[in-house]
Amino acid sequence: MKTISIIGRPNVGKSRLFNRIIGHRKSIVDDCPGVTRDRLEETIDYDGKIIRWVDTGGIGVEDEFGEMITLQAEVAISISDVIIFVVDGRDGLLPADKVIANQIRGKKPIIVAVNKIDLTKLESLWTDFSSLGFEKIIGISAEHGRNVYELMEDAVKLAGENQEEESRTVSTKFAIIGRPNVGKSSLMNTILGEERVIVSEIPGTTRDAIEAMIPLENGNLVLIDTAGIRKNRTSYTKLESVMVGRAKKAVESADVAIIVADAVEGVTEQDIKIVDATLQLGKGAVIALNKWDSFKQLNPDVEEKYDDVIDTIRYKLGSESHVPIVSISALKRLRIKKLLETALAVGENSRRHIRTSELNKILADSFERAPKGIRIKYGIQKSIAPPSFIIFGSKNIPAALARYIISSIRKSGGYIGVPIVLEFRR
Repeated sequence: MKTISIIGRPNVGKSRLFNRIIGHRKSIVDDCPGVTRDRLEETIDYDGKIIRWVDTGGIGVEDEFGEMITLQAEVAISISDVIIFVVDGRDGLLPADKVIANQIRGKKPIIVAVNKIDLTKLESLWTDFSSLGFEKIIGISAEHGRNVYELMEDAVKLAGENQEEESRTVSTKFAIIGRPNVGKSSLMNTILGEERVIVSEIPGTTRDAIEAMIPLENGNLVLIDTAGIRKNRTSYTKLESVMVGRAKKAVESADVAIIVADAVEGVTEQDIKIVDATLQLGKGAVIALNKWDSFKQLNPDVEEKYDDVIDTIRYKLGSESHVPIVSISALKRLRIKKLLETALAVGENSRRHIRTSELNKILADSFERAPKGIRIKYGIQKSIAPPSFIIFGSKNIPAALARYIISSIRKSGGYIGVPIVLEFRR
């Protein structure tokens, strides 16, 4: 993992830049010098690279905390792969900037970010800082987002690739959930009985829950058993009414939820609510349409009409129709392997990352569809599991356009079975 630190004298906009980069307000922003005393860190996935961004206090604060702030900044410099040295374009080059420049010169790759370049007539002022002798200088506005995307790209590129290769096997943890008597326990027993190589059994967080790890060709599955989810109760919140007790805890600790439904009864309103609740929790979802053998006996020609049956279920799912559906029989061990492989694939989708260049190609069509007065500048992927994106431009995006953006990202990025989170920022 690469580390990029933001340093500079007080009140040049370091924390505002940090907040802009990570996509939310973590650092306190104030005009009073010395607000940030400790160094703050945030790790985000940027273009497939895990980057740790570090915000530091202003170097040169003259109060009882000044020495501590400087020490924290020095620690940040020592652990960094790249330093973003923030200066104030409106103030111009000050002696304090020169002191800091001499302190960091030659230690790490450095980008000088001349902040508060908000107007065209101010853009020429950043050239004054070329006398500091650093090769890379870029004028930005942390407040308005001007050139921040370009700054991030330059810093990440300068950080380079990780030297060490990670060879660990990825494990996907999934929970088996659903209404009572749909065959959850049968499915659990079938999976554990069919996959004989169980490497460990670990006591779960609740007294009667267990986790079982099952090795497969494409990775490991960690299985969590749950009790049946009851019908709505008026004393519960909206989310708790469909995702209660132990099942909710299991889903929260999992990557993917396998929602077991009864093929004979059909997918019910409660099943759909469980799917929605799973996605609200930021988790991937797969529907296991159990008792398919019994359903087939009642409907001998079902295989010929299989697509129609699945399409009917997808229609019921509405906006969540992307969730995979696998018809199975826990009793007959029908398509259990396909179900496990699908759960693994959904787990991989949750960890999927779109390169920034590809994301903005996807968003290009949204530019044309945006109503008059609505702007979409560019987007970045903020994080994974669930995949979260920040779209810069207008803050108040119409719901229909937001849905279109999500649909476009899902189709192009392969985010089948997982929720997509959008955040709109100016």
